Amino acid sequence: MKVKFVNSILRKKLLLLPVILSIIAVTACTSKEASAPSLKILIPRDSPTALGISGAGNCPVLVEVTNFQLVDKPGKPNVAGEGHIHYFLDVDPPTDPGKAAVTAAGTYAATTDTVYWWPDIGKGPHTFWVQLVNNDHTPLNPPVITKSSVTAGLWDG
Repeated sequence: MKVKFVNSILRKKLLLLPVILSIIAVTACTSKEASAPSLKILIPRDSPTALGISGAGNCPVLVEVTNFQLVDKPGKPNVAGEGHIHYFLDVDPPTDPGKAAVTAAGTYAATTDTVYWWPDIGKGPHTFWVQLVNNDHTPLNPPVITKSSVTAGLWDG
């Protein structure tokens, strides 16, 4: 009787083994995906009629960065998981691997700050891009970028 009982328990455990391995595999994949760097623009929100953006004075862009360490090491060797932020105004960010993600003066800013103030953007439509980059200013692979499009000055009195 004991042998049948033990065999029954072993069979049940062996039947559960594929289920347990599947759960472990899914958890491992989910954990790996969760550790990828991410970036989100908090202000200004993507809106055709952004309230409070006059176009005169300074316009803030506030971002949230996760799973990426912001470091002030421009020109230093790249280290996986660290670098800085490039903010772009009204230009598409460069995403060519191995090439510095920079544009014309006045259209981008490189910093470790999670807020950047664009001076006097002017009334009308604007697109703010934000990109995570390596220490040498090259884009991450795959690129981590986000944008927010707004129209400034619609509600000025």
